[in-house]
Amino acid sequence: VLPGWVLHVGRDVLLPVAYSAVLAYIVLGMARQAGRIPFLGPHLSPGLRYALAAVVILGAVWVVALLVLASVAEIMADAPRYVRAVFGTIQRVAAWLGIETGPTWRQLRQLLYDRVGVARLLGMMGGAMFHLLAILAVVVLYAVFLLAEKRVFDRKIDRLHTDPARQVRLRTVIRTINNRVSNYLAVTTLLGV
Repeated sequence: VLPGWVLHVGRDVLLPVAYSAVLAYIVLGMARQAGRIPFLGPHLSPGLRYALAAVVILGAVWVVALLVLASVAEIMADAPRYVRAVFGTIQRVAAWLGIETGPTWRQLRQLLYDRVGVARLLGMMGGAMFHLLAILAVVVLYAVFLLAEKRVFDRKIDRLHTDPARQVRLRTVIRTINNRVSNYLAVTTLLGV
């Protein structure tokens, strides 16, 4: 029960850390795969491969954002048709229930404005979008820190054990795990886009 409670209470901190670790693995995997591009890959510096991976990820996010915006624009263009369909359904249900006078669109709109409060709804939507952007910024920042930490990680591993054979074995195991996870995430990300 206690671990579940800790995870629930700490989710605002733990989720961005987990997302940033996944993002860092994807960047590392894509950078590693960029090094395997025939003729060009071996000549790219690691920094350039990381930048290339980041540009590909940002490009994919941009394309997804454009697709979502196009879908929203399509829905907004069809909104009058949806409104007519909903209003027609409301009037049919009112007739089926035996209500003599069906509600008018003006009555429904007034009821909606009185009960919901459009300004408050828009404020909540704006707050939710700001929160989403803040989480995204934190995830990117954490991922940058994780990628920067990668340079000194081997030295920290060496401090764990004084035996050089164990240090090499530990670094090899960690590197193998990291390579497999980052390759898997990079390939599934590229296939998913």
